[in-house]
This record gives sequence, structure tokens and C-alpha cells, in this order.
Amino acid sequence: MARETIFQALWRLNKLWPSVLAGLLVLNLLVFTGLNQWVRPELESLEREFIEAQALSRKSQQEQASAGTPLAAFHQGQQDLAAFRERVPPRSDFTSLINELFALAQQAGLTIDQVNYDPKEITEERLLRYGLTFAVTGTYRQVKQFAYLLEQSTRLIAIEKITLSGAGEPGQGRVSLRLMLSTVFRMEIE
Repeated sequence: MARETIFQALWRLNKLWPSVLAGLLVLNLLVFTGLNQWVRPELESLEREFIEAQALSRKSQQEQASAGTPLAAFHQGQQDLAAFRERVPPRSDFTSLINELFALAQQAGLTIDQVNYDPKEITEERLLRYGLTFAVTGTYRQVKQFAYLLEQSTRLIAIEKITLSGAGEPGQGRVSLRLMLSTVFRMEIE
């Protein structure tokens, strides 16, 4: 009962503020009801459509990437070319290549007497292509191990031509292996 008298006393003193508060309360309830009845369902529907469109977009991108579209092939080619360029050593690394060839031959129990090389510029790519030709003589097992060691090298070496022939006296089991290799180096910027 004390509450009723306080509200009644406030009402009698100032009728404007309680009326404004009551009006704001009614307006707040109307806005809340309107949002829940009309805006919220529309927002949920738009969110569902957006999520479905995102899923379709992702699926389409995955299909294009796996289908080998020209754009996907182009991007893959760019990535492959960048990876290749990272593995190409500078021209100053040529001597270490020659040292590695001699070390691999020694590891297989063979010796290389002479290495002939033929450098050619690939100007548009700023690369030097070296053709290397040499021969080794030993047992078939040694020659086979040397070829295996060359293939396992981390360097970019292509075996372009390989010739195997008998060497020395018949029945000795010695063979001669002549190899033509090629590799590339980056041209130094002068």
C-alpha cells in the first residue's frame, strides 16, 4: 500500500516524466515485437542464403582447381617455375659441381680423367646451360653405382646420353661408360 501512495504522489507532482517513461516503454515493446516478427526471420533467411552461396563458391573453386582449368594450370606453372628457379645455383657454383662429379666417381671406385664442358647462354631466362661430357672405366658394378650416385644427387643434372661399351681385354669384366650430362646455372648480375 505504501507503493501506491508513492506512485500517486509522484503522479500528482509531475505528470510529464511518468508519461514520457510509459510512452518510451510502450515504444520499446513495439520495436522489440516488430523486430522479432518481421526483421529477424528475414535476417535468418538472408544468412542461410549467404552460407549456401559461400559453400557453392568454395565448391566451384575446388572443382576448377582440380579440373585443370587454364587459370589453375597457369598458377601451378608459376609456382613450379618459382620452385625451379630457387633450386638453380649461381654460375660460381660450377667448380663445386665438377668437384662433386669427381667425388662421386671416387666413391664408386672410378676416376675421371677429363671433363669437357660446353656452356650456352639462355638469355631470355638469364640461365647458363652447361653440357658436360666425360668417360669412366671400371667394372660393371662400379659404373652402375656411379650412375646411381649421379641420379641421387640433389643437383639439377640431366643425363642426356649414356654409352656403355666393353673396355680392355675380353673376359676382364671392365666396361667404359661415356656420359653426356647437362645442368643449368643462374647468370651472375654484373
